[in-house]
Amino acid sequence: ALWPLLQKSAAPKLVNISSIASSITLLNGHMGAYGPSKAALNWLTRSIHLQHEQLIAFAVHPGLVQTDMGAYAAKRIGLDWDKMETVEGSVGGILDVIDNATREKTSGKLVSYKGGEEMPW
Repeated sequence: ALWPLLQKSAAPKLVNISSIASSITLLNGHMGAYGPSKAALNWLTRSIHLQHEQLIAFAVHPGLVQTDMGAYAAKRIGLDWDKMETVEGSVGGILDVIDNATREKTSGKLVSYKGGEEMPW
């Protein structure tokens, strides 16, 4: 259902919400099934990027956000609520990354919501 809509777009972008928890490079063992499932999403995103030259496809890490899930993760790593990203800050950053994403700079990568910098995975 999504592919026909992307094909009609003048500048198609596929954005997957991933996580730094997907990083094999930064693996710390605290994420259970969450990290591996996000790593699989990153792999799929990269595969889609390679298969479709007209598409900008990337995964974005939204930060550790002030949500119920974020609070659970923060508690496990000892991070205070006020040190976490607000929902508004995360969404604003993600929208900026989407607006500025290019095939050369962003596509096929896991990037941060803060400026779109590539993250290890």
